Amino acid sequence: REGAWQEAADDYNKVFGMKVAPWARFDVCRSLAVLQLMVGNVEGYRAASDKLDELAANDANSNKTIVLVLAIVAAPVEITPERRDRLLQLLEEKGPEDGDFKRRLIAALHYRAGDFQQAADLFDQAQGRGGPTDQLLAAMAQHQLGHQDQAKKMFDAIAGWIQQQEDKEEGPALPAGQEWHNWAIYKCL
Repeated sequence: REGAWQEAADDYNKVFGMKVAPWARFDVCRSLAVLQLMVGNVEGYRAASDKLDELAANDANSNKTIVLVLAIVAAPVEITPERRDRLLQLLEEKGPEDGDFKRRLIAALHYRAGDFQQAADLFDQAQGRGGPTDQLLAAMAQHQLGHQDQAKKMFDAIAGWIQQQEDKEEGPALPAGQEWHNWAIYKCL
C-alpha cells in the first residue's frame, strides 16, 4: 500500500535488530535497504546496504549478487571506486550467466561510481534495453554526458510505461505483476 512505506520501514527495522534465521537475513536487509530509500532515509539505507554487502560477500550466489548490485545502484549516492571494483569482481565470479544482463549491471555500477561514459558505452553494447532500472540508469548516464535530448526521449519512454502500469490499478496499489522491491527501485530512480 502506498503511504505505508514508513510503517513498513519501521517494522523491518525492528526485524533487522532481531536474531533472524541466516537464510532470511539477506532478504530482510534487502527489504530494509529499499524501504529506507522509499522514505528518504539515506543513512538507514547505507546501514542496510552495507550489511547486505557483507552478507553477500560471505554467501554469494548469482541471485544474491544481482539483488545486491540492484539495491546498491538504486540509491542516488555515488559509490566509491573501491566498492565498485569489489562488486565488479563479485559479478565476475558469481554474477549472472547472461552476458547482456551482466553488462547492464556492470554499467549501473559504473554510473553510480561517476564513470558516466563507461556506463553509457556498456548500456549501448548490451543487446536489448533491459528492464526499467536499466533504462532509467541509461537515460541518467546520457543526461550526465550532456545528451539531454536522448536522455529525455529514453526517460519519457520508461516513465510512460511506469504510468501505464500505475493506471491499470485503482487506487495506490502495487501494479499487478510487479515485484514490490523492483517497483520501489523504479520509483526511487
